[in-house]
Formats: sequence, structure tokens, C-alpha cells
Amino acid sequence: MPHDAPPAPDDRRLIAREHHAAGRHELALAAMREAVRETVAATDLNDLAVIAAGAGRFDAARAVLRAAEEIAPGDPDVRENLEALGPGPLDVAALRAGSLGPALSPKLLGHLLGSPPPGDERLSARIDRIPSATTPRERWLYHNTMALLWSGAADVFENGPLLGGTTRAACLGMLANPRRADGPRLHTHDWFRTDVAQDGGDADLSALVPAGQLDGLVAQGLATPGALAILRAEGDFEPLVRELHAGQDYSPLLDIHRSALPDAPEDVGRLPGLWAPPPGARYEIAFVDACKSWFGTRWFLERMAPATGPGFLLALQDFGWHTCFWVSAAMGLMLDRARLVAYEGTTYVFEFPDGLRADDVARMPATLEELGGAGVDEVYGRLLAWAWSLDDSWLLLSLSLQHAAALASLGYREEARRRITALAGRPEYAGTEAPAAFHRPMALRLIRQARDTPTYRPDGSAVRL
Repeated sequence: MPHDAPPAPDDRRLIAREHHAAGRHELALAAMREAVRETVAATDLNDLAVIAAGAGRFDAARAVLRAAEEIAPGDPDVRENLEALGPGPLDVAALRAGSLGPALSPKLLGHLLGSPPPGDERLSARIDRIPSATTPRERWLYHNTMALLWSGAADVFENGPLLGGTTRAACLGMLANPRRADGPRLHTHDWFRTDVAQDGGDADLSALVPAGQLDGLVAQGLATPGALAILRAEGDFEPLVRELHAGQDYSPLLDIHRSALPDAPEDVGRLPGLWAPPPGARYEIAFVDACKSWFGTRWFLERMAPATGPGFLLALQDFGWHTCFWVSAAMGLMLDRARLVAYEGTTYVFEFPDGLRADDVARMPATLEELGGAGVDEVYGRLLAWAWSLDDSWLLLSLSLQHAAALASLGYREEARRRITALAGRPEYAGTEAPAAFHRPMALRLIRQARDTPTYRPDGSAVRL
């Protein structure tokens, strides 16, 4: 056989399996496509799908056409027939559009997006390797949102990545998305300082990442002792983050930025490097975990709005977390403008069909005090009725605690205490003391925490009852 002859189909299959075993999935897919084309014609599969559809076997027809699309990407007949059939009710695109209704669609889609694909332990290990404040299923939500919901045509935004566990998950999802065009990137933003309080706790990274895990990054060869020394001596973890994400297959897709969101009006003139989108920026998806105050949330939404378009997805990591009432209140004031498409853990993903608009954000008053106690009651009455319609028991609890937290922040501490005490006596929460990674089972522990400190102030100090 001449040396320049292409490999035989059996050889391509062997090559594909070797690439797959080594984690080189794109090379494996290309090799297996070549091998399959030798024995299976995409035109025959297309004809089979047409005949199956004619017999009323629509799900089978879609499955066959997707197989044909994998073998011959871009085949116009296959694409035309897929579009003619439309998505099945359990397809990701259909669930995003609400095919099973407003309660079941986001619940099922969140479960699917939060689930790792079977049989790829190497990818799971990569996604779990960087310490993160998120659960593994929330990181898979990031990955699969990028792999399955992202159009591949526009940039993506992230803030508050900590060391970038979610960043890696999202970037690996970008790599897995067959629609990804050249050019779009993930822009991740953080202040990268340990002297900024983390989620209402101490201004110390160890509150979220134990020292042993940081040392483990060096032991695994993921970071250098120098980057860890800078973190411990200067409180700056940007060098560590850059090392963790350098030299990866996804590194060309990632831009790391140092920027901050203000927590209070006085921060605007004091903090350098406040975030604002560059001129002409357009983000299709925003993953948000740095909105830690009422003022900061409104500031962020105001500046994000001009950079969004129709179908904009806003993934809010703290929407279902009991202390962060400003996040849920902001969405409660815009419920008729956005639609919940998926949720996993405390991360809830909303779609703005017309984009996030300035007049949407303007519904959020400049201060909590301007909304007032009556306004808080009205917003959370609306949110709780909505959560009931979703049949989301965790969200009913979390929003109830957030309602009390907002009242406590306004000074209505006795009313907040009364509401939280009533929750503590509910029998369905008894004995639920699991750690934070298991949201529903830890309900009673959170209620007891909230009865002491329901939320925190913009400076990170606790609001106490």
C-alpha cells in the first residue's frame, strides 16, 4: 500500500478509539466520521428518516437525521428535513421554549443540563479539579448551557468566578459546541482580591477555598508555589487564576479581566477598574455571581442591558440562595419580561426574549428603602405565587427567607424574626442538617442561621436579629 494512501475504515476506527481514550475528542470524532462514511451513506439515513416520518415515527426520524448530521455535518437535505420536523418535546431547544409547560420544562431542562454525560470520567475530573463554591451539578449546568444552548456566534460574560471552576466548565462546553464560530470568547471578570468580603463572610479566600485545597493545586502541578506565595503575601489571586487556565485546550477562548462591581454608591468614586462593557460589546449569556448588594445588582444590570439582544440568557448563581434578596427582588420586578428556562441548585437561568432593556432595569428602585416594606411584600408575594406555580419547594423556602431578609434590612426585625421562626417550626424541614452542597436537605440549618443573621450589608457585615 502506498505510504500516502488514506487509512482503511477499520484503521480509522482504531485511531478514533485511541484519540477518545486519550481525551482528544474532536480528533476522535473526525476520525470516526471518516470511518463511518465508508460504510453508511448519509443519503440512505436521510431516506430512512423520511420514510419513518411518513409512518408517523417522528422521534425515530429525528434520531436518524441527527445520526446523519454527525456523519455528514452541513448536509443541506438532512438540515432541511430536521428543520421541517422541528424539535421533539424533550429536545433541549423545545424544553428551553417551554414544550412541557412553565413548571416541568425548566425543572427537566435544569436536570438535563446539570447531568454529566455518561462514560466520560476524564471530562468530569477536569471540571471538578479546580476548587469552586458551586456544586458539581451547577458546574455541569455551566458546561451544558454552553454546549447546548449557546448559539456559538456571540461572546459570553462571567463575573465572580473565584478560581474559575465554573469558568473551566463553561469553556469546555464552548469547545464541545459544534456551532462555535471563530471569534466569540468567554470574558470572565473578578476583583481577585482576598480583602473583599466573600458572600457576607470574612474577607479571606480561605472562607471558600481551604488552604489544603490551594496547596493541592501546586502538588498537582496546576499552579506554581510563586502564584500561591503572591496570594498569601499580597492577597491577590489573579496570578493563580491565570496559571490555572493557561496552556489548556480552551485557553484561546478565554479572556480574564480584573474589574469590580460597586457595593454602595460611595464605591463609584473610590474603586478603580469598575466594570463596564466595552463599546460595541454583545453578550449572549451572562453567568453572574458577583452581585452582592442592591446597588451593585442594579449597577450591573444597567450596564449589561445595552450589550444584550433577543434571547439573552441570564444565569444567576445566587437567585436561590437565602441571603441574596436583591437578586430575586430584581427579577421579581421583571417577571413579565423574563422566562425561567432551567435551574439547578441555587442557580436559575432566565431568558429575556427581547433582550434585557433599560426600561426593564428601571423598574428596580435605586435603593431598597425606596421600594419600602410594602413594596417588598408585594414583590415577594408575586415571587412566592410564581414559585408555587413552578412546584419548586426549595425556591418557596429560599424566597420566604429572602423576604424576611429584605424586611430585616429595612429595620423590620421583629417581623423578620416572626417569619423565620414560623418556618423553623414547619415539620417538613425537621432533621435536615446536611452540608451546603445538598441544598434541600440543609433547609433547617439555613433557617436557624437566618434566625440569627438573615443577610448581610453592602460592606459584608451581618444583619442580625
